[in-house]
Amino acid sequence: MPKGLHRRNPQTDNRAPITLSLLRQITDALPSICTSSYESLLFKSSFILAFFAMLRVSEFTTKHKSDSSTVALQLSDVALSDHQLKINIKKSKTDQRGHSTCIVINEYTDNAAICPNNSIARTLRRFQFVGDEMQTTVWILGSSIPHLAGVTAASRPGGKNLNLKRLGVEVQWITKSGMKLKDLDSTFENEIKKKPTPNYIFVHLGAND
Repeated sequence: MPKGLHRRNPQTDNRAPITLSLLRQITDALPSICTSSYESLLFKSSFILAFFAMLRVSEFTTKHKSDSSTVALQLSDVALSDHQLKINIKKSKTDQRGHSTCIVINEYTDNAAICPNNSIARTLRRFQFVGDEMQTTVWILGSSIPHLAGVTAASRPGGKNLNLKRLGVEVQWITKSGMKLKDLDSTFENEIKKKPTPNYIFVHLGAND
């Protein structure tokens, strides 16, 4: 009877398939929707990866933040080369026994903005990792006062990393005696070319101006 009623009153599926052009529109809109650049980059990478690898939601996400399941996609399941991206899916709807499946995605050259290889590479550069855990990077930037603070920290038990390594935090001291406010932009630009983008920056300048 339920099947008969369903045939009598069929429901139209209004969901539109995700196309390349629609994917581009979605990812372009993220910066104006998300609350931070972290969220924007996270969702963009997820959407692009899911599209090109044809992943189900359960194959690359967890049910909740404290989910300790090893089924969800981990950093160790991702291998990135110059022209290929390899994803190891440990278990899926069509692989209930968990034999795992390796998906190979070639570089998408028609549109670099939605290339999964580029997207994953940007994510890995933006967020540094230790094993499968994200590492938080802090820059302390300034003149002689933070420089002397770094020297003092190095002589103490916590070291220049201020005993924060155990919490997944790396502290980097970028200091120069005599540094002025006018030197801030050029110093930052030089450092960002050599290092991944930090999560936090503490600046102490002005004493020499």
